[in-house]
This record gives sequence, structure tokens and C-alpha cells, in this order.
Amino acid sequence: SRRFGEAAVLLSAQGRPGGEAAWRKAWRDGVLAAPFHARQVANGRIFWGRDGEVGYLAIASMDGFDPAAGDDDTVALDAVLDEAMTAFSGASAVIVDVSNNRGGYDTISRRIAARFAARRVVVGSKVPTGVAGPSQDLVVEPSERPRYLGPVWLLTSRITVSAGETFTLMMRGLPNVRQVGEATRGALSDQVPMPLPNGWRFALPAEIHRDVEGRVVEGVGIAPQVPLTVHPPDDSGDGHARALARLLEMIRAR
Repeated sequence: SRRFGEAAVLLSAQGRPGGEAAWRKAWRDGVLAAPFHARQVANGRIFWGRDGEVGYLAIASMDGFDPAAGDDDTVALDAVLDEAMTAFSGASAVIVDVSNNRGGYDTISRRIAARFAARRVVVGSKVPTGVAGPSQDLVVEPSERPRYLGPVWLLTSRITVSAGETFTLMMRGLPNVRQVGEATRGALSDQVPMPLPNGWRFALPAEIHRDVEGRVVEGVGIAPQVPLTVHPPDDSGDGHARALARLLEMIRAR
């Protein structure tokens, strides 16, 4: 099988001893060693903590928060977010890190984005591929559970894909959010599987996503407002930790 557009840092990691698993461990160790005193919770999918006036929330995927429940179950997710949002109360800024997010469910993306929304916001649109007709608005409604409505810095990279990208699209539509890092991968859409007579299969994107300004992001990715190198192509796993340190400096210098 082959997947096109894989982040260069992952391709490089796959060719080294330990492969991508070693790279993921280095990423995790860097998050836990950062000054946020982060806790790893929700089946290892979420890290959160706070360093003084700055909160930190890393989301590694948009599914699988409770191994005993369905992949799209939100009970464990809601409990973690309640605790994190309460802890972020009064913070001068929060970093939301999806720079190592491998996707999942758009319903999960919307549920998390709602924790940062002060009001109902149209954040973009999508339309089925090859269909002439009106697009469907993508909307984020504010959550009724604890929220953080202060300044948010959304950290993304070329690894950020699928539901991690729809999350990026949703967050970018909120007025209190600023995207920093690298452009996302550009593979937001659900897939249409196409079997071939010889037993091969391929898949094509089923949708075309646009941001709130009408720009197509499918196949292109969502570019950051503040560029910052997160995962250098030859990175062994510590590039992310350096990016976090630089982002903290940027936030505290404002």
C-alpha cells in the first residue's frame, strides 16, 4: 500500500532504528518533560498541563479516548476537557497542540473546538467532489460545559491530518485562535474506496473543504498565520520540544 503526502519527518523516522515507534516515544517524552507538568490521560490520546499563565493541551487523535468504549465515545473526553478547561481558568493563553494528530472523527473535532467558542461561528464549508450545488456550512457552537475563551495558539504540522485538519479549520474560524507552526497535510476529506478488477483498491477524496474565506484547503493544507518549524525532516523527535520552547517565548514576549 502507499499513502501520498506523508510528512517527511515520518518517512525519515521509518528508515532509522526503532522506526516511527521510537520517534513517537521521543515526542511523548518531550511533551512530558516540557515545563507544563503535563499529564497523559484518555488512553494516552491527550496531554494537558499548565506552566504559570500558559495552559497546554495536546491531542494526539480524534478518537479512542476509552479502550472499553467505542472509538467515537466522548464520556472520557468530556471528563478530561472539563478538568483541563477548569484548570485553564485565568490563564493568559493556552497552547492547543495538534502537531502530532493522526485524525479520527469530525464530530470529536467539533466537540473539542466548542470548548473555545464564545458564540456560534461559521468556520468554513464543504461540498461533495464533482457536485454542482450549494456547499454545506461548517459550524461550531459553544459548549455548555467549561470553556476557555482567552487567547489560543494552535500548533500544527505536516503530520496534522484528517480530523486533525477539520479541527484546525474549525479553530481557525474562532476569533480568539491563532495558528502557528507548519501547514497541515491537506487530506481533510472522507474517502471513497474504489475497487479494481485485479483486486487492487484505491481511494479518492469525497469532499472539497474551504476555509472561512472560501479558499480550498483539500490537497493544499491549512497554512499557519505564524510560521514555526515544528518537525524538521531529519528530526529524531526533539524538534517538537524546541518548537514548544520557542512558542512559549513568543507568548511571554507579547
